[in-house]
This record gives sequence, structure tokens and C-alpha cells, in this order.
Amino acid sequence: MYALLDDASDTTFVTTQVQRELGSEGVETSLDLSTMLGRERITVERIDGLVVQRLDKGTEVELPKAYARQSIPSRRDQIPRPKTVNSWLHLKKIQDKIPPYDKNVEIGLLIGCNCPKAIKPTEVIRAKSLTQFAPC
Repeated sequence: MYALLDDASDTTFVTTQVQRELGSEGVETSLDLSTMLGRERITVERIDGLVVQRLDKGTEVELPKAYARQSIPSRRDQIPRPKTVNSWLHLKKIQDKIPPYDKNVEIGLLIGCNCPKAIKPTEVIRAKSLTQFAPC
């Protein structure tokens, strides 16, 4: 599954489909969900003990409590692809570290800032100048 890292969210969510596939039992609870569109109280299942692993199995991260939702609002065009670096010349050196895009893989996890181990960058690659950016 694809996982979104969202430092603007303070909560971690998993889709109910992923919850079913994992066979994870949850505890029903209410959650106040605040977005730019407003605030609402939703009924969700809290899931404890989830662990996420990088595609290459290089790193495991224990997730904080997560909440199951039917879907995770997202845009598939924001999933990085190897060709993404064509617009960001200073990122060419990591092009081979970006896995190929798979349209059949679902977005099943949103990791919020309540999991700093997953959100914190391991490296920041800064452009040296505006000339390192390809024209839009």
C-alpha cells in the first residue's frame, strides 16, 4: 500500500480495507475531526500495535494509535515517481531510490505528525540556485 506522510495531520489513519486485510481488531471510539471545511465528530475504530515497513524492508516504524476510516482523501498525482525528479534537477541523485509507480496499489495509510520517526526527513536536499529547477 502507499502511505502518505502528512505533517499537517496530528493523527494516523488506516483504511478499513487495510484493517480487514491485516485482521486487526479495533476498539470503537469517537474522534473530533477538524479540517479546513469544519469540525465533525466521527465514529472510528482505534487500532494499536501497527508497524509499517519500507518497501525495501530497510526500516520498521511502530505507529502510534491509528484510526480506521473508509477512505483517506488523497490525490494520486502527488505520489512521487522516478520521473518526478525531471522537474527538480537537484534531486536527480535520488531518482533510483523512488520505486516505480503502481496504479494498482491503494493509498491505505496516512501517517501524521504524531509519528515523528516516520515524518522526520533523514536528509534534506536543497537546490543551490533557481537554475536547478526545470521550467514548469
